[in-house]
Amino acid sequence: MMGEKRIAVYPSETGKISSDDFVYEGTAAGGIADLVKKFSDIVDKAGVLFDGEHSADKVFADFHSVSDSIKVFINSINNLISENKEELTETLTSLSSVSSELSEIIGENKGNINETFVKTKEIADKLDREIDKASQIMSQIAEISDEIKSGDGSANKFIYDPQLYEDLRNSVNSLDSLLKDVKKNPKKYLELKVF
Repeated sequence: MMGEKRIAVYPSETGKISSDDFVYEGTAAGGIADLVKKFSDIVDKAGVLFDGEHSADKVFADFHSVSDSIKVFINSINNLISENKEELTETLTSLSSVSSELSEIIGENKGNINETFVKTKEIADKLDREIDKASQIMSQIAEISDEIKSGDGSANKFIYDPQLYEDLRNSVNSLDSLLKDVKKNPKKYLELKVF
């Protein structure tokens, strides 16, 4: 029906067995593709009726040709339906069954499905808010970075002034030396009196 290839072998009604060298001739059952082609031919022929000026005899002949094509097309549809009646019935039955099962599954899980959609929307909303927050944070970081690069503040000097770095390093070293000396000689720095 859909244009698939198949071979149907029917037993002889005469009861005679054919010879091995006999060539069997068959017929090809039309499918939907054949119907589409025939319909396309009808449309083309109908287009000729309205395409330009024609004599009355030519229009009548073209109309008669279109009419004959429509009859052939309708007969092809009827043949296709009658040749595939079982398959069509099975397909429609299967579709009906699947539709019923799907409706039942949806009915049984309607609450879960609704809850899933609600939760998905909540997650999407939260994700949007978090993306907005991250965007704001990134903007603030960019502003701070720009201020540090262009400003005269302590952070700018600390990052870009090598003298400030050296002074801070020397201060840390001096403090480290002082703490070591306090540990070695605590009496030198601390005096303890008990009353």
